[in-house]
Amino acid sequence: MSITIALLVGFVYLRYAQQIYAIYAKILLQDEKRANGEMAGLAELANLAGRSSSSAAYVNDQMQVLQSRRIMRKVVEANKFTITYHSKGLIRMKELLEKDSPLKLILLNPNSSKLDSISYQMIVSHGPSGYSYTDKISKHISFRLGEKFNSPLGEIMILPQSNQLLTNDLIIQYIPREVTVDILRSYISIQPNQEVQSFVVDFAMRHPNKEKGKLLLNSLIEQYNLDAIEDKISVFKATNKFIDSRLDIIAQNLQTADSKMEKFKQQQGS
Repeated sequence: MSITIALLVGFVYLRYAQQIYAIYAKILLQDEKRANGEMAGLAELANLAGRSSSSAAYVNDQMQVLQSRRIMRKVVEANKFTITYHSKGLIRMKELLEKDSPLKLILLNPNSSKLDSISYQMIVSHGPSGYSYTDKISKHISFRLGEKFNSPLGEIMILPQSNQLLTNDLIIQYIPREVTVDILRSYISIQPNQEVQSFVVDFAMRHPNKEKGKLLLNSLIEQYNLDAIEDKISVFKATNKFIDSRLDIIAQNLQTADSKMEKFKQQQGS
């Protein structure tokens, strides 16, 4: 009986325990010292300006960028991570990505200042009489999909998607953006590769939703790459502007010198 009970308890635990997935990724940083073409010119300019640094310092600087709130804030905004969806089961909840949720919450005033300081949770149910939701303020308020209604978040709307039926209660939660940024940053560990002079950066995180973890890491890397491209474009524009201004000055000086030379020749000829 003891063995049977132990096996039964073990089965129930494995069946209903919260699973945590380990997700890994790595990127190879651009080594400006080995860059070709125009990027090599940027590295030379940095050296002339006295801003050259060791590989370790460069990798550490880029890790600080990857761990910054600014990058994570862009990730949160791009993926609407401030809103989470959980399917309520008999024993535990399962987090769903927005694309996998049968319903989607729409904030009709996404720029409202109240969203910076308020957290909100609603439980959406579907029964014979239609859809209803409950929160800490209301009890079983009926609504229709696609209609506007007021909430502590302001005017909101709930839409169906993916032709999925709402079979279990759906918990929809809104968390302020800056709080979400802090939560997601705490999940991710970013470390330099152990090899000497390596430009590889390793990412690791643990999350109960494997797909969300992969989306988070991939989006973080994507936003970092977009930022790097924008920075390079800014450097190119600033460099071109500087060169153009120098060429204008040189052209003006040459024009002035030619004018003086011509005037001198005319005086000598007369």
